[in-house]
Amino acid sequence: MFGSSALQDLGARLGIDPQTASSLISEYLPKIVDGLSPQGEAPAQQDLLSEGVNLLKGKLFS
Repeated sequence: MFGSSALQDLGARLGIDPQTASSLISEYLPKIVDGLSPQGEAPAQQDLLSEGVNLLKGKLFS
């Protein structure tokens, strides 16, 4: 899903290696998608990008 250059960029931004970035994405992306779409549906009034960033911050930096 994510190319090696994207993982390298993400790792550099977070101060981790690309393999760790890949592992974190593999672990947390499904949880983030589940959190954004309860019962498989995204509420229309919700800003999904903002909600996703907030969930990601909470998972990675808590």
